[in-house]
Amino acid sequence: MALDETRYPLEFEGPFATDDAELPGVLRLATRGMQMCSHETSMDCPYYEQLMYVGDSRLEMLTTYAMTRDARLVRRGIELFDRSRANGGFVNERFPAHEPQMSTTCSMIWTMMLRDYAWWRNDLAWVRARAVGMRAMLELFEHYRNADGLLEGLPGWSFMDWVPDWKTGYAPDGRFGVSSLNNLLYVNSLLAAAEVEEALGEPAMAERWRRRARATAAAVRAKFWDERRGLIADHLDRTAFSEHGQCLALLADILPDPEARRALDGLLTAPDLSRTTIYFSFYLLETF
Repeated sequence: MALDETRYPLEFEGPFATDDAELPGVLRLATRGMQMCSHETSMDCPYYEQLMYVGDSRLEMLTTYAMTRDARLVRRGIELFDRSRANGGFVNERFPAHEPQMSTTCSMIWTMMLRDYAWWRNDLAWVRARAVGMRAMLELFEHYRNADGLLEGLPGWSFMDWVPDWKTGYAPDGRFGVSSLNNLLYVNSLLAAAEVEEALGEPAMAERWRRRARATAAAVRAKFWDERRGLIADHLDRTAFSEHGQCLALLADILPDPEARRALDGLLTAPDLSRTTIYFSFYLLETF
C-alpha cells in the first residue's frame, strides 16, 4: 500500500538558526502545514472546506513571502479574488467556490493583501493591473456611508472573527447596524490603498484614500471612544469592548496620545474584552 502526495511545490528556502531546541521542530510542522494548504490555490485547511478564504489567504501569503521566492501562487490568489468581484463588485469571501459569498470586510483585507505584495515583491506592473479593481471596489463603500460618515448596513457576510459571543462571525452590530470594527478595518484598508498608490507613483490617488481614512477615523473617535474606559467601544451603545477594536485603532494610528496609551493599556489589562481567536490573533500580534 502507498500514498501519493499532491501539492504545490512549496519549499522553505530561507535559513533559520536559534539556540531554542524546540523551534526547529515547530518550523518543520509549520512548513508542512503550509504545504498541505497549497495546491492550485491556497486553502483554509486541507481536510475540511478546502477553500481559499481571503482572511486566511492573506496570512498564508505573508508566510509564503518569508518562505520562498516563488510568488506564483500568491499572484494567482490575489488575481482570483479580483475576478470574484463580478458578484456585486465586492470581493467574495471565498473563491473559487460553487456558491458565491460576497464580503465587504474581506474586500478590505484584499486591499491589504495587494499592499503586502507591493511591499514584498518588486512587481509594480502587476500591482498596477490589480489597482484598477481596488479603486473600483473602494468606491462602492461610499454608498454605505451614513450621515455621521460611518459605514452602516454593509451587504454580504461582513465576517470579523469567530468570537463565541458574536453571531456567525459578525462584529457587534456588524450585520445591520454601525460597527466600530467594520469602520476601523475600513480605515486600515484605505491606508493600505494609499500605500499601493504611493508605490505606483500616484500621490493624488494616495491622498484621496488618506482623506477618506481621516474622515472615517474622526467619526469613529467621535462615536466610539469611551472616555471613562479609555477604550474604543464595539458599537454605539458603548457597552461592549474587544481586543479587536483596540488592535484596529492602534494599527491605523487613529488615536492621539494619551488616548492611544490608554487603549494599549486596556488591551493588556481590561478583563472584559472580547478576545481574538486563532485567525484574528495575527492582528493582535501585529499590534504588539
